[in-house]
Amino acid sequence: MNGTLIQTFLMLAQTGRFTETADRLFATSQTINKQLTRLETELGCTLFLRERNNLTLTKAGEIYYNAFKEIEQCLSRAKTEADLLLAQTENRVVIGELELLNSYHYFAPYQKRFLADHPDISCVYHNVPLWVLLKQLRDGLLDLGFLFEEDIGNYLDELDFIPLAEIQYLLVVSSTHPLAGPGSDYLTFRNETVFYSADPAAGKPQLEQILSSVGFPTDHLEETDNIMSSCSMVEAQQGIAFITEGCRLLDEKRFRTYPTGHSTRLVLAYRRDNRRPLIRQLLEDLTGSVPLR
Repeated sequence: MNGTLIQTFLMLAQTGRFTETADRLFATSQTINKQLTRLETELGCTLFLRERNNLTLTKAGEIYYNAFKEIEQCLSRAKTEADLLLAQTENRVVIGELELLNSYHYFAPYQKRFLADHPDISCVYHNVPLWVLLKQLRDGLLDLGFLFEEDIGNYLDELDFIPLAEIQYLLVVSSTHPLAGPGSDYLTFRNETVFYSADPAAGKPQLEQILSSVGFPTDHLEETDNIMSSCSMVEAQQGIAFITEGCRLLDEKRFRTYPTGHSTRLVLAYRRDNRRPLIRQLLEDLTGSVPLR
């Protein structure tokens, strides 16, 4: 058993399809099928029920899915902690960004200027869920974090931020959704199921507030494991989801998006007590003054 087999299994569980998994892992469906067969042989059980083009986890598959997810998260935490250790001994900045957010799109001008003045410095990025990003920022495992201003409202005693850009919420549907016609707008889908990935600290309230602000009911919500699993449900035409501008999914032809008119502010957050000279210098270059207290 190796990391490739586990990655294939987790992606199959999220997409439920060989073809989509193959596309996302840049492989062929035949290769993905062989990898699954090998993993099932090594584990001695059937992981999926195969029904036409769809795959559904068996009871044993659910057990292994939860176990492998824990392993994946553990390795991610270990990598972050190792990067932090390196950052403390080398000229590295460890940066967290929300799942699927292309923060470089907004940060590139600042980063290029800073790195031009400090060529010996490197930046390491981690793409993580919101609750992980907040925890790692507060625990000092990240130097900086890209998230939205409303996300840090409960942590302003520990975190501060620099505003970067106003970006808009978009409704995302499958490109083949029957309601996605030429005359549609985001309100066309107001009675659809809304898929979301929950932040354990915030839960539904923040999403309900967003839905209310764009004229949507709040009683059609369905939680999924993560953003990718939400988007897999959307792609299967089982509902809709909300993302923001700057999401990497906007470049994929599998989805169609509709602007909602509801915006949020992207910020660069940091610990108030972070005294690393490197971070102080970076923030000073961004703001023209030293924001750290």
